[in-house]
Amino acid sequence: MLALSAGRIGISPAAIAAYYRGGSGEMSFPKELWQLMEEAHFHLFSIPIVLLILTHLLFATVAHAAPGGHLAGVLDSAPPSRLAHLSVCAI
Repeated sequence: MLALSAGRIGISPAAIAAYYRGGSGEMSFPKELWQLMEEAHFHLFSIPIVLLILTHLLFATVAHAAPGGHLAGVLDSAPPSRLAHLSVCAI
C-alpha cells in the first residue's frame, strides 16, 4: 500500500505538495476539502487499529522480554533504593 502511494504521489516534499495542492506541470488539480476529509477519516480509523494489532503481536512474542525492551524488565533489575525513589516521585 505504501509503495503504491509513493509511486503515485512521490516521496519528496515538493511532490507531495504538488499532489495535494495541484500542479501545472502534470495537469493535476488541487484536492477538494471532501477528498482531504475522506482520506483523513480513513487514516484516523485505520492507523490506530494497525498499531493496536502490532502492539499485541509484539507482546505475544519473546521480543518484549529482551533486556531494555520493556519497562518491567528494567524495574526488576533496579536496586530497591531506586524503586523507592521512583515510588516517591510518582506520588
